[in-house]
Amino acid sequence: MVVGSEEVGVMLPCSENGFYNYFAGIHANVNNCEIQSKIVQWIQSRGEYIVCSFEAENFDFLVTDALYKAQQYLFSTWLPNHKFQTEAFCLEYYETHTLETSKMEIWMKLMET
Repeated sequence: MVVGSEEVGVMLPCSENGFYNYFAGIHANVNNCEIQSKIVQWIQSRGEYIVCSFEAENFDFLVTDALYKAQQYLFSTWLPNHKFQTEAFCLEYYETHTLETSKMEIWMKLMET
């Protein structure tokens, strides 16, 4: 995982064909019961993952140009050439979430055979 990462973007399948549900999550230590009752916990499932790490000049290029290119290469070239099948969800781990953030990873869980 990206060192220091405390944020994740998660894409999950939804009922409408060709679309995904997306949510962002953060690491949180909450001792306040009122706030704690409003937080939904999500835990990454165990398994084997393919991890694609990449960098860009800045956050804007990272989440637009670099992310698009990484996904295109991964899904159109790398995965088919290696004959891997992944589950229908994807994780995006960000190094940080500032305008200077320049690194992230895409995690895809391998389908169990």
